[in-house]
Amino acid sequence: MKKIFTRMMVLTAALTFSSVAMTAQETDYTSYIVNADLTGTNGWNADGTKGIDGSGIVKCGNNAVFDFSQTIANLPAGQYKLTAKAAYRYSGSEQDEYDAMQTDAVTKNAKLYATVGEETVSTLVMNRYDGASTTDYANGSGSVMVNGLYVPNSSNAVKAWFEAGQYVNEVTFDMPADGSVTIGIAKSAQPEVGDYTVIGPWTLTRLGDVPGEAQILEQTIDHERMAGQGYTPSIATVDFTAAKEFLGVDVLNTGMLYIEKPNGELILFNANNGAADGYDGWFNGEGAPEKWGSNTKVCVKFFQAISDGKFEICDMNGADEVGKTYTVKWQLVNGEKAVRYTINVNFIPYVQPVYTPEIIGVVDVDVTMKPATAYEGSTATFDAAEIATMLGLGSLADADEYIVNVTDGNFVDNTTDGWRNADGDAATWGSSAGMVCVKCNNPASGTIDYLGAIDDTHQEGATYTAKWGFVNAEEKAVVLRVNILFTDGVADGIAAVEGTSEPVQVFNLAGQKVEKAVKGLYIVNGRKVVMK
Repeated sequence: MKKIFTRMMVLTAALTFSSVAMTAQETDYTSYIVNADLTGTNGWNADGTKGIDGSGIVKCGNNAVFDFSQTIANLPAGQYKLTAKAAYRYSGSEQDEYDAMQTDAVTKNAKLYATVGEETVSTLVMNRYDGASTTDYANGSGSVMVNGLYVPNSSNAVKAWFEAGQYVNEVTFDMPADGSVTIGIAKSAQPEVGDYTVIGPWTLTRLGDVPGEAQILEQTIDHERMAGQGYTPSIATVDFTAAKEFLGVDVLNTGMLYIEKPNGELILFNANNGAADGYDGWFNGEGAPEKWGSNTKVCVKFFQAISDGKFEICDMNGADEVGKTYTVKWQLVNGEKAVRYTINVNFIPYVQPVYTPEIIGVVDVDVTMKPATAYEGSTATFDAAEIATMLGLGSLADADEYIVNVTDGNFVDNTTDGWRNADGDAATWGSSAGMVCVKCNNPASGTIDYLGAIDDTHQEGATYTAKWGFVNAEEKAVVLRVNILFTDGVADGIAAVEGTSEPVQVFNLAGQKVEKAVKGLYIVNGRKVVMK
């Protein structure tokens, strides 16, 4: 595996608390509401209303405050959903009301509510235009059309809309053990002249046990990524010790892992295909998961960290703007506890990484090139098997390949297709005078595929050195030193090479053949080679 260069990652953590939604089987508890369908005349406090006549609806208001309510005792503890069919009629003409709806100016001050102890939850009752329809549910009896939409314009017409399933208002509330709840619809202030509210049937549904207060451990990973790397990953790390302790587990698995969208919605990671709903860790600029494509910016493969605490980060589509930060979120969830990882990918200017593995050997290859000739295109050969043996490898294909800078000895990724500057260091094509290309596309073949200069800087008798480095898994390196002599004494397109393609024979100084050389002086194919 090629060594990946990364910047230092900073990990911070803080503890916060929030609620986690739960799902449970719903159970109908409407029977606890006295006269829930309003077909009787009892059970309700009807202050300010016209009273309960058993018709299935109650009309309240007409420029008056009111409170239509009742108190329910002995409900089992749990979380409940209360619904009531109700519609609020704004004052003025139908056109006035319609125009007010377009500007959100309707004063819908009748509210559905539920009060448990000192806590009240409420919602504004729907305006009748919330149920406007191209269908006339009242069949012309008490309905009107405004701008192509039918709305009810009498109590009985509203009832027809109720029977069609319109105007369902709801709130949810938590009921403790041995408590009571007061439910109702009320209008307490600022009545409108001529407005009214029509109330219809009620329902009460138990959703399940009251969700516990879920603890969320917040952790932040700030990762600095150098611009210009694109698909080349940088590696971030995370320590899961605190997460395991907080979640109460000894082992983490991807079945606990979720992607968190910017709106807080969680997406369960799909371990079967290595991606979350096909996203595979890609996010857009707002931190929302995206499938790979034109809208993606950064890829944060946090799921890789579950096995060993390390995960890859890469980018595309111009995300690598220096100073730009992209934020994505993942969560580990166990029961009602969760650990949220907020990962900030911060782009910084590119700085050439420093990598200098231990050099255990140097192999020289002497070649000649014609001077003052751009793009000569010569080739040369070297003994790849010899270098593989020095590294203890079966083939040079098993080694990682680098350009080695002549001036500082730094091993760098070959991102320049073999081009070097006048000093022999890796450089972008055309960036300076005196450049030379020493290309090695397939090191295991023992071929230098291309030798060429970019201009006529190198004259007769000039010399030049270019280096390749080959590194094994133990980060031991052998340097292939290509020594170039510029001379007219070479045929066009042919580079003279001092070397051999014979099978590699390694002997110690006592003349004994060895299978693998260690440190010391050896005879390799008749030449003395120092193994460091």
